Amino acid sequence: MTKKVNDNKIIEERIKGCKLLYTGDLFNFIEETKLRNALEKSYKEAVFIKNIIKELNINYSDAHPLNEIVILHFASIYEAIIDYIFESYFNESLKEIHKEAKKKKRKIRFKDKITKAIELEILTSNIGEKILKLYEFRNNIHILRSVKKEEKFTKMKNNELCNNELLVEFCNNIAAKTI
Repeated sequence: MTKKVNDNKIIEERIKGCKLLYTGDLFNFIEETKLRNALEKSYKEAVFIKNIIKELNINYSDAHPLNEIVILHFASIYEAIIDYIFESYFNESLKEIHKEAKKKKRKIRFKDKITKAIELEILTSNIGEKILKLYEFRNNIHILRSVKKEEKFTKMKNNELCNNELLVEFCNNIAAKTI
């Protein structure tokens, strides 16, 4: 029984080490308080899960469901920010995207917004391509789609696409165009 209590204490200590001290300035260009708070919460949760995987030395294969959660959080953050900036700052461009989609008799795709953001120089093509790749992986979380695509989300891709540096660069690009 003592070993179990000690193991639990060790786990609790390691989980405490996973807590992210977030200062709240990453999303300061988002004027809508509810959205900014939701983005901060999602970011904290994603980083917390990544830290749990690391701190508890969970191997990548065993952490697969946790990695899917991280993918969902990061992709949702990018999607929410892109939607927000088009609705708040680039509404005319959003109307253009709507017209083009209507001509093609389809809904607006996230890819359309990223392509337009690159065209407007809100994002670099490098950032845009990485976000689209992450978004594709997010869509491949669905079992049937992942089986058809046969594309795996590897540890390398996780580190490349779900990381703080990319998100900071993305947010800085957008802040520079909107503040």
